[in-house]
Amino acid sequence: MALRSALASASVYLAACQVLGDLQVKTLVSAAGDGGPLLDGSRDARLGDAADGTADVAAASDAAGPAPLPADCHTLDPRYDEALWPVPPDGPDGTNYQVDATHGTVLDLTTKLMWQAATAPYATYDDAKCACRALTLGGFDNWRMPSLLELVTIVDYAKNNDPNGTGTTVPTTNSTVFPETDLAIYWSATAQGKGTGLPFLLDFSEGNTVDADSRVDAGPDAGVSGKDVFRCVRSTVAPPPPPRYDTSRPDAVVDLYTRLEWQKTVASVVDTPAAAAGYCQSQQLDGHQDWRLPTVKELASLFDFTQYPAFDPLAFPNAPSLEYVTATVYGADPTQSVWTASGSGDLYIIPSSNANSVRCVRSP
Repeated sequence: MALRSALASASVYLAACQVLGDLQVKTLVSAAGDGGPLLDGSRDARLGDAADGTADVAAASDAAGPAPLPADCHTLDPRYDEALWPVPPDGPDGTNYQVDATHGTVLDLTTKLMWQAATAPYATYDDAKCACRALTLGGFDNWRMPSLLELVTIVDYAKNNDPNGTGTTVPTTNSTVFPETDLAIYWSATAQGKGTGLPFLLDFSEGNTVDADSRVDAGPDAGVSGKDVFRCVRSTVAPPPPPRYDTSRPDAVVDLYTRLEWQKTVASVVDTPAAAAGYCQSQQLDGHQDWRLPTVKELASLFDFTQYPAFDPLAFPNAPSLEYVTATVYGADPTQSVWTASGSGDLYIIPSSNANSVRCVRSP
């Protein structure tokens, strides 16, 4: 019932978005700082249930976000395009989620992101962004469209899904936690790093990124002619302070946000997944011998969409823009295919016989 109610609410917001845009309505900005409108003085606290609309005090765990931004539908604080949290597992078992079925929300206890449980209806890119900014759900008013990396965190890459019709096709997410996920492409707020400024999309029938070039019109707001579904998100904790990387080590980089330690320089040879796993296990970097091949979510967490290749050039100099092999197998064909991350910021499936670039990781 709560999910159906959330979908109905989203439809109302979609209908109102164009009107708000045409009138160029200027609203106050939530102190959470991610563009949500300030409703009844609520900040980003859960709204009170009192008839007069007074707000409860925010829980201590629901910290304020970054400095306020203009209250338009398109602004995303650039920090949300980074991995600001420990990387969740490829196949979340559900224990890292706190489901509020009454209010239609899901809190990820790993990333501290709160999600709209339901999938919102098909909409253009502009209307989807406006709908998230206008959404009040679970008593919160600072919802927004998620970044690509935020969407990736709720993908279940360990599922035995098969979009090619052999009978095992299911959405690539935890179906108990997100029961209304569509086998469809979802909008993200992340612009592609290819000089186009067009948005990334994520296909929840597999978990791969989708190029928006063919469905986006030219224009200052990248107006979209096509329609796709979406799911809104909100931050419950403030982004961590910079710097992100500790680059003081000669051959390794520590990501202070995700808490992972990375091989600083990409291997000079390309390897198949099996050979790459052995290569990483043989490494002795920064005084450690527990190096391994990263998962697709771990490798994607390094993406810097302001760069091409999509890696911080100061932390990871001379990173090639090639595909990078991962330890994540493709559930529908685990003996033949693996997931890869590319220097363009894309995620897709390749044959496990392919040789690709390697960057090893360890969990301190």
